[in-house]
Amino acid sequence: MVLTRQVEVEMVSISRLVKRVVFLIPLGFFILIFLWSHRSKGNGAVLKREELEHSEQVGHSNSDLSRRPNRQKTDFHSPAQIAIHPETLPQKHDELTLSKLKNKTLLFWDWNWNPLGSKFYDLMEVRHCPVKACKLTKDRNLVNQADVVFFLNGQSTPKTGPTYRHPSQRWVWVEGESPCHSRPLDKSWDGLFNWTMVYRADADVLLPYTEIAKRDTPIKKDYFSITKSKKKLVAWMVSNCKTPSRRMDYVKELQKYIEVDIYGACGPLKCERSGSWGWETTCLDLLARDYKFYLAFENSISLDYVTEKFYKTVNIDIVAVTRGNTNYTRTGIRPEWHINTDDFNSPKELAEYLHMLDKNPEKYVKYLEWKNEYRQLPDRAFCHLCERLHFQEEPPKSYSWDELNAFFWKDHCLSPKDI
Repeated sequence: MVLTRQVEVEMVSISRLVKRVVFLIPLGFFILIFLWSHRSKGNGAVLKREELEHSEQVGHSNSDLSRRPNRQKTDFHSPAQIAIHPETLPQKHDELTLSKLKNKTLLFWDWNWNPLGSKFYDLMEVRHCPVKACKLTKDRNLVNQADVVFFLNGQSTPKTGPTYRHPSQRWVWVEGESPCHSRPLDKSWDGLFNWTMVYRADADVLLPYTEIAKRDTPIKKDYFSITKSKKKLVAWMVSNCKTPSRRMDYVKELQKYIEVDIYGACGPLKCERSGSWGWETTCLDLLARDYKFYLAFENSISLDYVTEKFYKTVNIDIVAVTRGNTNYTRTGIRPEWHINTDDFNSPKELAEYLHMLDKNPEKYVKYLEWKNEYRQLPDRAFCHLCERLHFQEEPPKSYSWDELNAFFWKDHCLSPKDI
């Protein structure tokens, strides 16, 4: 009897346990659904904004506010040397195909970019892009129909971004500064960007400061005669004296062994500016006429960071001495096109090499002769991007905050090792 009673008690306990499980499983599902719904509403609140202060500018506030594209694990492009494009970009598609293309809309949300030497709205024509069916605009009212939306790093947050995003729209993170001088990405952007657009060779969309193009027709300059007319050795034009790269410290050491004329806020010499910032024609004329070497020293030492400091020397008769990047070939700049401080153990050793070139014109001229076949042009990033949008189908992807931080910021602002 006792055994039977124990069995009955155990059966009752098991029955109660089964009932509790049957009750708790639906309850658990209900809680999960509630939490997920609450999270989605929280995200929606960010998109919709509490006040919707700018709804009139960004389109219909009651439209689909989904902003996160389909997530897909992303591997950044493997590093590769940037190809040198011809002066005239090749026509890869027949005229009939091109005539049937519908314009892609490229919206600059907060990027107040003005292309060097070109008008913004007719950029595709001015740059002679083979595929011109892209409309560049800063009109936020077109956000609903935009195929691509550009966001300049640090200018916006998701709260100040568009309230509408159609599923096929690509959001592009843009940066032109080095990680040493750029604002860290707000974590609220996690998962919202599809492409990176920066000067890095492994970016989704390469955005160099300018391009070096192979001339359609080579020229024949007499660089020996040009060299003989030069009376000075080294020049440097600089306005920012204290930088992460400590370039001023390097130049001070270099000046112990070779004369360096410093123009601008960091030196005693002045050059009256005329023309666009960084491309002052009178100063460039001065360099080309009087000097053999120009110090194209970057303010930061960071992967692929090459600015107008080098590119402005391409079209003039002077040899650039570069400092700021340990592997310029990644950016398409060949070793014979410049003198890299990284190839020397010290400023003293560099000075000795420059003195040697000064005394040997035939060796010095070899650093100039490549300019007969190549020249600097405004970048054609949007030519390549427009063609890509029309003719390349790519699977959806987005970048997490951790991925973008590792790609651009983490361990990418380097300390100098040569001083």
